[in-house]
Amino acid sequence: MTDGKPISIQNSQGVQVGNRSTQINISQILAGAGSAPEAVNPPGGTHNLPHPAGSVFVGRAEAMATLSAKAESGDVIGQTLHGLGGVGKIELALQFAHAHRERYSLVWWITADTPERVALGLVDLTRRLHPEVTLLADAAEWALGWLQNHTGWLLILDNVEDPADITTLLGQIRGQGSVLMTTRRDLGELVWTRLRLSPLRLSPLDRAASLELLSNLSGSEDTDGEADLLAEELGDLPLALDQAAAYIGQRGIAFAEYRRRLARFPKKMYATVPEGFPAERALHQVWALTMETVAERSQIAPRLLLILAFFAPDALPETVLDPAAKDPLDVEDALALLASYSMITRTARTLSVHRLVQAVSRTQTGGPAAPLAAVGLLARAISQDPFSDVNNWPRWNALLPHIDAVSTHLEGMDRTDTLAALLDRTATYLENQGAFDQATSMFESLFTDLSHTLGAYHPRTLVVGHNLAHAHQSAGRPAAAIRQYERILAIAGPSLGGDHSLVLNCRDNLAHAYTSVGRPTEAITILEANLVDFRRIYGEPNPHVSACRSFLAQAYQEVGRSAESVQLLEHVLADEILMSHENHPGTLTARNNLAQAYLSIDRLADAIQLFAALVPENERLLGEKHPDTLTARMNFADTYRKAGQAHEAIPLLEAVIVDYREVLGEAHPSTLICQDNLASAYQFAGKFDRAIPLFEITVAELRRVLGDDHPTTRISKSNLAYARQQAGQQLG
Repeated sequence: MTDGKPISIQNSQGVQVGNRSTQINISQILAGAGSAPEAVNPPGGTHNLPHPAGSVFVGRAEAMATLSAKAESGDVIGQTLHGLGGVGKIELALQFAHAHRERYSLVWWITADTPERVALGLVDLTRRLHPEVTLLADAAEWALGWLQNHTGWLLILDNVEDPADITTLLGQIRGQGSVLMTTRRDLGELVWTRLRLSPLRLSPLDRAASLELLSNLSGSEDTDGEADLLAEELGDLPLALDQAAAYIGQRGIAFAEYRRRLARFPKKMYATVPEGFPAERALHQVWALTMETVAERSQIAPRLLLILAFFAPDALPETVLDPAAKDPLDVEDALALLASYSMITRTARTLSVHRLVQAVSRTQTGGPAAPLAAVGLLARAISQDPFSDVNNWPRWNALLPHIDAVSTHLEGMDRTDTLAALLDRTATYLENQGAFDQATSMFESLFTDLSHTLGAYHPRTLVVGHNLAHAHQSAGRPAAAIRQYERILAIAGPSLGGDHSLVLNCRDNLAHAYTSVGRPTEAITILEANLVDFRRIYGEPNPHVSACRSFLAQAYQEVGRSAESVQLLEHVLADEILMSHENHPGTLTARNNLAQAYLSIDRLADAIQLFAALVPENERLLGEKHPDTLTARMNFADTYRKAGQAHEAIPLLEAVIVDYREVLGEAHPSTLICQDNLASAYQFAGKFDRAIPLFEITVAELRRVLGDDHPTTRISKSNLAYARQQAGQQLG
């Protein structure tokens, strides 16, 4: 703006000065403007370049090489540097221009965020080369004439907002010199190549460059890894690293202290610039200006970015955001706009947000509305049946980091019904996938929160408490599971009534836990009564009835009622097939249980046939290292041992024990049972030097984990004694 009148380039024939009523035809007055543009040669080294902002320039060797190669080859440069605000586009352009200044007859820097400022940049060029031109319109037109009639110059157009603002200019000067453009806009390669500009996207620095920058600018060495943690928090963004290093150096504080201040006062820290930095270069200000422009074009986009600040930074499936507006196309348009300003990065199906953009955005929220909106979107995106809905397991895996991130941001706030349900389903999924420690931790945290906010007697609290007990049981902690089941039953029985589904399921699982710790008689009493109640309330076939029958069958096996156990499990398998299909997870479990029961009554051929089909189906449906798959593989191998084919069993068991240790840990009861089976296979193969040490390790661990009187411990102790006896006889 000059004298209150805007200046803008309109077309290749002229420049408009002022409003429409004062438009001047430049071509009519150029003849009196002094020397013709083609007659003026600039003094050597003419430029208007600012000084590079950073005293340390690292991590851009590849980008600099790309630009330098074109300059050194003599090719005309038409290059666009684009990327997130603060990623270092201006600094790279400045460093390149200063490094190669002598190659060009003139280097001219124009701030190009509006048509008016492009015109003023041309006016400044004329004033440098031909100060006799006094009219602004004449000056802009004269500069265009100079660029058209000379070669070997470099024109830098900084911070282009809209390609339309420079299209006419580029058309007028094409082929005469070189153009280097910086922009926040990522509009796709086609837009820039049509203007004969090659796009070069700048990403954050690699970690080594970030640490070098922090160390050199702050004057401090990273002796305790705190600089690395700081670079991680700042997302390796050059502007953020510059400001952090200057702040640390000026105040003489440690990297750890800067991180503490970021955590305690994020809004203030992101809005603060060190001494000597322009106020408008504060991170908060850089992106605030961008979002003001975005908000002018879309009402949805700023709200979406704020919601995205509470997800994990990477790989969010875009479809999660579809319900954020009535029309999913409006969401798509908003995301495209945010991506065009480099505020997010999109792939074919997912999007990412720079972690620092997220951190600064979170300082703008005044309450839990945005994170709760994120919770609502995730709750709609997950499957409500994390156990059986196999087709949605990949989606679950994709959403787990985002569920964890949202939950972390809401720590300390009351768990809403939606968030509690989301976390409960997530923990159930983790448990089903064998991530027992994560599942237990999530259930424990949620149970504690709900006990405080809703009270111990609230049905949601009791459901989560029951699920916590189940996670303990799955993790091989039966004593902890029993205590929790009994605790929940003591509250739920009187308050909800004996026919309530939670009470019945809790009794079922408690009985199963009793069986696992060598109390099958107590379990049978509970399960026989429960089976009557389940059949009366739900009818048949029904998942509750099938689960109760399976638990009862296992208890029968423990007391020697193997034939009854097989009959029950055959019934269960038939019902599971009716309720779902042959390859449903519940059906696979029923087939595994029946095959084990066949083993207990020496129907080895039937067991081998079932396991031979079961293992590949588990691997296909659940994955090679899912706990249920490992159980099927172990049981299949053990059928060979029991059939007297120990040499066939050993390699199978050696392979599965490695996966058990990796997935469940060395001290999990399932791992130890597999270890005992492997030791038994060694024993049957006459390899006592391998069997006895493995039995000894297994017995010691079982005593520690399950106790000396647990049935599994007693069996392993008996196996060890028999192996020692056999080894002694063999030696004798």
